[in-house]
This record gives sequence, C-alpha cells and structure tokens, in this order.
Amino acid sequence: MPINKHKVFLKVAAIKNISRVAEEMNYTQSAISHTIKALETELGVKLFVRSKTGVTLTAVAEELLPLF
Repeated sequence: MPINKHKVFLKVAAIKNISRVAEEMNYTQSAISHTIKALETELGVKLFVRSKTGVTLTAVAEELLPLF
C-alpha cells in the first residue's frame, strides 16, 4: 500500500518529528523522509527545516497546511 503523502505531511506538521511519525504509522524513518521529499519535489517547495531535534515548518508549509 503506498504512503499517502498528504497524511504524512499533516502528521509530521503536527508531531514535528519524522522518527515518531514513522513509528506511529508503522513505516521506517527513511520511508517517511522519502515521502516528504517526494511531496516537496512535487510541489516545488521546501516544507520542513530538519534538525537533530525534529522538524519545523517553513513559511510556505504554514500557508499550505490549511489546504491539506
């Protein structure tokens, strides 16, 4: 079953931690990261700023959030 990119975006936006989202959705961290990257490529914008402690939404992602 393919991962729903929009659902992943919403979960990561809410939890702000890719590893925790992966655990909750029963996917690998890599699968979630690749899904986010694919959505960023599809939209042509960066959605998250990644760090060792988690992720934060970019300004563009904040604007897009209500559309998802």
